[in-house]
Amino acid sequence: MIEIDESVKTATFRAFKDDTSDPPLGVQLTVIDSEFDFFWKFREVLLANNKYRDAYDN
Repeated sequence: MIEIDESVKTATFRAFKDDTSDPPLGVQLTVIDSEFDFFWKFREVLLANNKYRDAYDN
């Protein structure tokens, strides 16, 4: 896994990726309650809505 050079980097956020995995993997690491601590909301929407999750997966 490598750090994404083009991504925003702050004291409370970093992004990483692994294009060699199947499917490719992306990880966003945030500090709780920081400016970028919103990715969990996206996850919750996908978990709660099969239609959105299927569209995202496709």
